[in-house]
Amino acid sequence: MTDYRVRVTVRNARLLRAIERAGHRPGAPFAAVVGISYYGALLPYINLTRSPLRPDGLLRECAWNLCDFLNASPSDLWSDAQLQPLETNHSSIDLDAGSVQALACGTASADPLKLVSHAQASRIIQDALDTLTPREADVIRERFFVGSSLDEVAEKMEVTRERVRQIEGKALRKLRHESRIPYELAGIADVIGGATDA
Repeated sequence: MTDYRVRVTVRNARLLRAIERAGHRPGAPFAAVVGISYYGALLPYINLTRSPLRPDGLLRECAWNLCDFLNASPSDLWSDAQLQPLETNHSSIDLDAGSVQALACGTASADPLKLVSHAQASRIIQDALDTLTPREADVIRERFFVGSSLDEVAEKMEVTRERVRQIEGKALRKLRHESRIPYELAGIADVIGGATDA
C-alpha cells in the first residue's frame, strides 16, 4: 500500500538561473519590470507550456524582451528541446515509505550498476576532452558541464562572445568526427550533439 503522493514539476532551469543571476526572483514583479505579462508570458515560459517561438519560427516579442532584459541569447534561455511546449509539465506518483526514503536520500544512486555506468561515462568524456586543445576543452566544460552562457565564458576567457562560439563550434566538430568517437559508442546516433553515420 502506498502512503505518499509525490508530485514532480518540470521547469526551465536556464531561464530561472538567468533571472536569479540578474538579481531578481521569477514572479509578477519581475514580469512587470521586463514589461511582459506574468500569467500570459513569463509563467508559461518557466513552466515550459508555451513555446518562445511563433508559428512562423521567429521568437515571440515577449521572449525577445526577456532576452534583452537578461542580456542573453535565446539559446542561453531555451535549449532546442525546450522550444517545443510540453503538454503538461507535472506528474504525480504514489509511493510507499521505502521508495520515498530512497528518493529523498538518494540511496538509489548507490546502485552498483549505475555507479559503474557513471564511472565509464566519465572516463569516455574525459578521454574525448583530452583530444582537444586546452582552450577548447575549457569552453566545452564551461558550456556543457558548468552551464555557463556564452557571455560568462567570454568574460572569463577575456575574448568576445563570438570567439567563444567559434571555439565551441570547432571543438564540437572535432568531437563529432567519427575518428574520435570511442569504440564503446560505435553505432550510437546523436553523439555529443550531432548524429553519426551508423
